[in-house]
Amino acid sequence: RTFECTKRMLSTRLAAIKAEHGWDLWTELVNRMWAQGAALAALVEERTGWELAMKPEANIVCFRPLPQKGMAASWNRVIKELRQRHLNQGSGYVVQTEFDGKVWLRCTLMNPLTESCDMETMLNEMEAMLTDLMDSSRHHA
Repeated sequence: RTFECTKRMLSTRLAAIKAEHGWDLWTELVNRMWAQGAALAALVEERTGWELAMKPEANIVCFRPLPQKGMAASWNRVIKELRQRHLNQGSGYVVQTEFDGKVWLRCTLMNPLTESCDMETMLNEMEAMLTDLMDSSRHHA
């Protein structure tokens, strides 16, 4: 579970980091998170059958698998189910968002220890889950 304090309490953490390490550590952290966003976006763009909603400008990346043939009308439901399966069985935490009538997977990179291999694992898990999801829907159709 996550634990979030009030915004005032969050500022106490920032003040403690600044007092102990100066602004350089904070700058390094922000730059690292933004670089991770760009790295995940690049992995999505390199992957056949996936798309970005837009190029990220920070550490938040919105992406999704492209609709499979004949499924454009029901693809939002598929993305929602994929997100739920990944939440239950996957190695990361991804939420969903919707704009322009499309549901997107939304990943906010916040852990400075996340590496490209972790992002690759997440995408591989999602691809496997999507394959299972599509196979099971074909058998029930």
